[in-house]
This record gives sequence, C-alpha cells and structure tokens, in this order.
Amino acid sequence: MLYTLKASFNELMLMCVFLLIGMVVFASLMHFAEGNEGYDNIPIGFWWSIVTMTTVGYGDMYPQTGFGYIIGSLCAIAGLLTIAFTVPIIVSNFVLYYTHVQYGLARREKDVERMQETAKDEEEGKYVNNSFRTTRTFSDSTAIELGETIALTSNSDEKNSKCV
Repeated sequence: MLYTLKASFNELMLMCVFLLIGMVVFASLMHFAEGNEGYDNIPIGFWWSIVTMTTVGYGDMYPQTGFGYIIGSLCAIAGLLTIAFTVPIIVSNFVLYYTHVQYGLARREKDVERMQETAKDEEEGKYVNNSFRTTRTFSDSTAIELGETIALTSNSDEKNSKCV
C-alpha cells in the first residue's frame, strides 16, 4: 500500500490541488449566491464546499436559493469528477504493484522447489548441472574423483592469481 501511495504521489497532489481550487471557487460563489442565508463569509463556505465535493453531505449547511442549488449541483459534480479521474490511476498503480509481488512470490516458490529437488538429487548421489539442465548419476568413487579434481583446479587457480 505504501508503495502505491508513493507511486501515485503526483496524482494525489494534483487531486488535492483541484479540490482546493474547487473549494475556493465554489465557496466564493456560494457566498455571493446565498449571502445572508448562512454563508456570511467565504471561509464558512469552505466547509460546505469540501463536504459537498467529497460527497459526505453532513446536512448542516445547504443552499436555500435557486442559484445556490445550481452552484451546489455543479460543486458535487466537480468533486465527483475530480475524484473519479484520479482514483483509477491509484488503483492501476496498486494492481501493478500487487502483480509484481505475486510474480515474485511465485518465482520464489519455484526456486524453493528447484532447491529441494537439487538437494534430493544430491542425497541420491546424482550430479546436477543447472546450466544444461541435465542430471547424471555417478558412483561414489567417481563423485570423490570429481570432487578432488575440482579442489585441485581451484588450488591451481589461486596460485595463478597470486602470480599475476
């Protein structure tokens, strides 16, 4: 969820800016439309416009004139559109992150299964070459010789690296 909010930060800020602009515009319009009907100053209209734009609608303030009804309707529609345009972007970012996490979990499960198969093959004395995805079974003596060869090769590589 936190990743989604970080990825959607610009969209959230844009939504807040549009809500603030709408709040100022509609509060001012309501102050001039309603005047003495409960909207004595513009900051009182801020409360009404935010409650209307976010579709909360407490009912403590409402328009009482015809022009106020029109402004209230436009305010509610503007709030719905502002929120409706930004929420799909946030949901899209969440789905993208969720899909990424699910893919990672599935990949980890496959890795665990592969590691368990490799451990099982090693217990049974099988040599697994992951680069070619082939499995060969050796006798115990061959496995010991192979191990000694690898040890000798790694020791000679260390000596050569010191000479350089």
